Amino acid sequence: MHWPLRCLCALLAAVCLVVPAYAQKRIALVIGIDAYQHLPPLQKAVGDARAVAALLKDELGFTVLASENPTRSQMARKLAELDGVVAAGDTVLFFFAGHGVALSTSENVLLPADIASPGPGQEGLVRDDGFAVDGIIRRIQQRGATVALMILDACRDNPFEQAGVRSIGVTRGLARVDAPQGVFVLFSAGLGQKALDRLSSDDASPTSVFTRHLIPALQTPGLSHVQIAKRVQQEVSALARTVSHAQQPAYYDQIEGDVILRGGAAATAAASIRPPIALPRAPAPVAPPAAAELVPYLGEWKGTATVGSDTVEYSWFIEQGEQPRGVKGTITLARPDGTARTTYAFTGTVSESRLVFRGTTWLSGDREAFCMAAGTLDLRMVRNFGVVAAASLTGTWGPNAVAGGCAAGTKGTVRLAKIVGRP
Repeated sequence: MHWPLRCLCALLAAVCLVVPAYAQKRIALVIGIDAYQHLPPLQKAVGDARAVAALLKDELGFTVLASENPTRSQMARKLAELDGVVAAGDTVLFFFAGHGVALSTSENVLLPADIASPGPGQEGLVRDDGFAVDGIIRRIQQRGATVALMILDACRDNPFEQAGVRSIGVTRGLARVDAPQGVFVLFSAGLGQKALDRLSSDDASPTSVFTRHLIPALQTPGLSHVQIAKRVQQEVSALARTVSHAQQPAYYDQIEGDVILRGGAAATAAASIRPPIALPRAPAPVAPPAAAELVPYLGEWKGTATVGSDTVEYSWFIEQGEQPRGVKGTITLARPDGTARTTYAFTGTVSESRLVFRGTTWLSGDREAFCMAAGTLDLRMVRNFGVVAAASLTGTWGPNAVAGGCAAGTKGTVRLAKIVGRP
């Protein structure tokens, strides 16, 4: 028996910026700390850093500086190394997975591997031996970087209350950031929430709940930095709910315009990028409005896919495609017991309340457990006083003649419900 798709809280490919300046180089500093000497250890932070560093270097064209389990002095040297390579007009991404703490309502500190466990009233120890997020941002901007992208999986509640949580301190996790102009900050959880290092003690994924959804979002062509954050918010929140936990990544955006991930060829050649001084701001590209026929399909859907008596969890995210009746997006499948999960991209067309879809590219997860399906789904909407109150997509999946596609003779049913209130 085959499953549909081989039985599933920031950045970035050739970065296309619609901002007042143009990037010269793409540089990243990636840090992951599991082996804390005096604080509760973590299990996924180094795996997070390795996955993010590989993506930035191999797929997204970044020069990557990386450090695993650094002490205070080692982390200081890495930041100094970053200072030495950042120049005017650069785009800088800083990723940190480990423990963090808020010393006030606006002062966030990231903790190195050898920091001592603070006692009551010892905030000065944390402040002296840790690294303030605001200070890191200032260093990046003082070197002339046009854009600073801060992704912090170091949130958001006191880990002494529960093992396997990503924050530490005498207050409650990381605080809200008043990001300066040109800065985008993505936290792995919202205020007062705990960012899970893992779903359970036997969670086999090499990455945290946040990073396992960050990676495929960064790999998806055409998404802006804000769209990536919103997608990660939705997917992390849904996964955390499977273990009765509340975790919704939060972001703070002070970038004028959009940072488009995996942008067009115009952003890939450094020689063609103009200097950031004395240039008019380029107008933000405006996507054509979705045809009325497409609007009911766009957004997030949840449901199931079946093969005989077996069932898998099915999650879809649908966006407008390039063609007049086209749609695209991602499909995520997961076994209910959590033993397998995968995500792949799809494209489709809409006609007369029917969506015809086809999986195209693996994005993440267990490719051996699932296959990429093709199929047909019918749309049904329930209206109250002319307003759509509920929508469903039901139909079948079957063979798909692409590498990794479902084999001839495989088939099953699909039932999805739209998450009402989300476009």
